[in-house]
Amino acid sequence: MKNVVEGHFRALVAQLLLVENLPVGEEDDKESWLEIITSLSWEAASLLKPDTSKGGGMDPGGYVKVKCIACGRRSESVAVKGVVCKKNVAHRRMTSKVDKPRFLILGGALEYQRVSNLLSSFDTLLQQEMDHLKMAVAKIESHHPNVLLVEKSVSRFAQDYLLAKDISLVLNIKRPLLERIARCTGAQIVPSIDHLTSQKLGYCDTFHVEKFLEEHGSAGQGGKKLMKTLMFFEGCPKPLGCTILLKGANWG
Repeated sequence: MKNVVEGHFRALVAQLLLVENLPVGEEDDKESWLEIITSLSWEAASLLKPDTSKGGGMDPGGYVKVKCIACGRRSESVAVKGVVCKKNVAHRRMTSKVDKPRFLILGGALEYQRVSNLLSSFDTLLQQEMDHLKMAVAKIESHHPNVLLVEKSVSRFAQDYLLAKDISLVLNIKRPLLERIARCTGAQIVPSIDHLTSQKLGYCDTFHVEKFLEEHGSAGQGGKKLMKTLMFFEGCPKPLGCTILLKGANWG
């Protein structure tokens, strides 16, 4: 039965490749898109166990994302158990690779809301802002996260305090991506600093940022090749998402 199902699935993939004018390739050719896509699709299916009890759907598009990288060999394409996205840490001196990381996810922004007061000097307002943000970062640090993910903007003062505490920051993350990371890592999105608890941290095996120099169809101004920066949340504990990375300098 398994062989019959696999045969039908290979035929479907071959048909879809022909529709997109992509070569099917030879049988058992590790560089053929037929072999690569068929293999990665089965692998992705084995990594996922959708949870419909909490309102999750069965549509694979909600759990599997595909990223294309125009470099390397097609056979280097992989299925990642977790999330891969086009993001980077906020500061080049922040750690961009952590084994067994702990994630804290914050909805909204990490800013100081100034209250207009004609009796306060600029220096006083600035000191109030710095004190408030220092307390906020101290509260974050007390839960020992390695990485802080924030939905919107983060004050420059807060960024400097996080850097000093060796907490990597990723900011301006769109809500759907933030929810996907939370779902896969087991984290809860905290609406504000006042709602922090250690039970809301997320985890995975490895957090890292990789840069890829794209080689095909990516020439920028002056003919320079473009660099693609991807952030990896690999080895997530929840089987609720994976990412397929398709590699290859030539798609034909």
